[in-house]
Amino acid sequence: MKYFKFIIIAFLILQGCAFASQFTAQDLEEWYYYNTEYITDEAQFYYWEYYQSPTEFQDNKRGDCEDTSIHSNAILKVLGYRTSMYTTYFKEGAHAVTVFLDGGYYSIFSNGVILKTKEIDPVKAVEKIYPDWKMICKFKPTKYGKINIWNSLMSSSIIKWRFSFLIKE
Repeated sequence: MKYFKFIIIAFLILQGCAFASQFTAQDLEEWYYYNTEYITDEAQFYYWEYYQSPTEFQDNKRGDCEDTSIHSNAILKVLGYRTSMYTTYFKEGAHAVTVFLDGGYYSIFSNGVILKTKEIDPVKAVEKIYPDWKMICKFKPTKYGKINIWNSLMSSSIIKWRFSFLIKE
């Protein structure tokens, strides 16, 4: 019954109704565990990169790291958490996470799992959990759907998202 209630609350949240303060980040983590599946964009959409909107992810219950980051960011914001999304780059590739303030410290929401820290700075929280990451970028998708990463990074006329670069020294 709790999962059904959460689905209804999430639907209402994503439709603009904000009365769900009794739900927590831990409830969202539990919902991800029982109801979602990690799948790459290539396997699901046949595109190298495809950003699902929060409602699209809510319907599909399948996606990769930026899909869960976009979705968890939307839900956590409405639940009253201070959130931001980060894309991080390291030797093997990239990864998107949501960082949120919980009880005075920042935690990381990564693929539906909460990773707690005792950090009071969101970037330091990411660095604490993932020390091998070379660059951390604040991530703000401005368009959903199939994304041409190269064009969006290299062409100022095709802006798919904005980055505030935070270079790890």
